[in-house]
Amino acid sequence: MWFMVMVNIDFDSPNFYLKFAQGKLDYLINKSEFNKFYQYYIYFNRSIKAQVLNLSQVEKQKLYDFLINNYKPENRRYLYEFFFDNCATKIKEVTNTSVNNSIIFNKPKDFEDATFRTLIYQNVKKNSWGKFWYRFSLRFCN
Repeated sequence: MWFMVMVNIDFDSPNFYLKFAQGKLDYLINKSEFNKFYQYYIYFNRSIKAQVLNLSQVEKQKLYDFLINNYKPENRRYLYEFFFDNCATKIKEVTNTSVNNSIIFNKPKDFEDATFRTLIYQNVKKNSWGKFWYRFSLRFCN
């Protein structure tokens, strides 16, 4: 049976709103059957992209073992950091760890350096609450 490891906000965390505003919120690793995950994304009209990895059986087992260990109650919680330690960076970190840091990451040919602010503004709808929140929050990150 396939399962998907996901990351969720810990809404039960003491002082949730204060931690959220400060950017010091704990996240929890969760797991679900892939079909449930898929149906949830379809329902909310979200996209899913798959990346095929050319891993040996040993590397696959190491990746699986890492995920199982990380799902233990004592390892599930981590401090979310918006730019550097989030659900997207975790995928890179876990995969690279499972292959002994042998993945080489190349920048795309059309890559252009950009600030975090620029990247966020390019990907958040204009005149949305999200845009307002990021504008407000990033004022304090200079």
